[in-house]
Amino acid sequence: MRPGRPKTIASTAAVAFGGQLLTHVLALLGTLIVSRALGPSGRGEFAVALAAASSSLAICLIGLEFANTYFYAQKLYGLRAIARVATAAALLMAPVALLLQVGFFMLTRETVFAGIGATAVLVAAFSVPVGIHLNWLMGLFQLGSRLVRSQAALLAGAGAQFSGVLVLALLGELTVVTALLLYALNVTVAWLLHMIWGTSFLTLKPSRDRAALRRVIAYGLRLHPGFLFWYLLLRADILLVNALLGTREAGLYSIAVVVAEVILILSTPVAAAVLPAQAQGGISQSATLTFKAVRCNCALAAALAVLFASTMWLMIPLVFGPPFAPAYEALLALLPGMVFMAAYRPLYNWLLREDRTGRMVAIAGASFGANVLLNLGLLPLLGIVGAGVASSVAYGALAAGMIAWGLRVGNLSVREALLLRREDVETFRRQGGLALSLGRRMTGRPPKTPAPPGAGR
Repeated sequence: MRPGRPKTIASTAAVAFGGQLLTHVLALLGTLIVSRALGPSGRGEFAVALAAASSSLAICLIGLEFANTYFYAQKLYGLRAIARVATAAALLMAPVALLLQVGFFMLTRETVFAGIGATAVLVAAFSVPVGIHLNWLMGLFQLGSRLVRSQAALLAGAGAQFSGVLVLALLGELTVVTALLLYALNVTVAWLLHMIWGTSFLTLKPSRDRAALRRVIAYGLRLHPGFLFWYLLLRADILLVNALLGTREAGLYSIAVVVAEVILILSTPVAAAVLPAQAQGGISQSATLTFKAVRCNCALAAALAVLFASTMWLMIPLVFGPPFAPAYEALLALLPGMVFMAAYRPLYNWLLREDRTGRMVAIAGASFGANVLLNLGLLPLLGIVGAGVASSVAYGALAAGMIAWGLRVGNLSVREALLLRREDVETFRRQGGLALSLGRRMTGRPPKTPAPPGAGR
């Protein structure tokens, strides 16, 4: 799409959906090859190392993505100024991330990392510093209405990883360590393309404005516990499965998670596409837009859940191999949770603007705590199915808390907010897109365009 050409939320979401779909198809094909080459135990070692690395990454993100959204929405800083702060923060957090990963491994080598090689953990750890900056750049690309470019970079990274996996598998050289090295390649390629394409609208040199750095990081740290609890809610179960049941069961459960999260990933583009519009106007004024995204996401997630429940009993053993057949039962337990999580992301982006960090931390922290306790109780009784049940219950609690909060902010009834309407689909197709039509209803004119890059305030 040429610069300056109007983009609707419908068209942006459609392109992003396509990019997400292709990226995840490559990831699934890579997972298929890795799983067949390594078997359940090797797949478990790979998955646990990645889960630990991603948890370290989540800790070191320090809430900066959401702080960036807040400062941009409040017109306190322009994108160029925010990008410079993000680069400086990434340089500060890189050594912290590596020390955190190594320290966690040393402390829990006989429990969480039982059966996991030190080399695998260290290789996964070296992808974390680059991944930190990549995550922040992805958020800036969304705010700058460059979602399609961001998706293209992620697709290129996934393509590089898949190509490497395929070649090494054909050569008989695919191991846990080489598979993790290719994951690091994926992250690095995506980061480099974000850096290259970001130069057209961002300034990527580290900021020397210490006041701005302190201000943005301080605000991010206020938001961070809520995000961290949410991320650990998604990843801690794999670590708990490995600690309590072993690498084989962790490998089986990881396949259930990979398949289930197709639903979560495919419901993300609408949430990403409405983000710029959510940053315009008052928070209560964008309630209609936000809950429209919630309804569409949940409808898509529910349809996919039904499809997966009816087909994956055959597809998992057929595609990944007969040893992975037990993953289907855990997948069934996870599917309701994916519908709940589809509702969560648009609400999170929107409710950040209310600046009630304590409430957000309480909701996410309670959900994470429930997940851990349920896993500890159910894993010995139900095996990996217990992990799926625990996650779905915890995800449901998270979504319920956020929906109740959103209804209060938007002054909407449950029926007004959550009942799917025919007009939802029609609105996304309408000329000018959802954000434009909402802006006209709110102000009598199109919503303001974002400030030009570099217009720091």
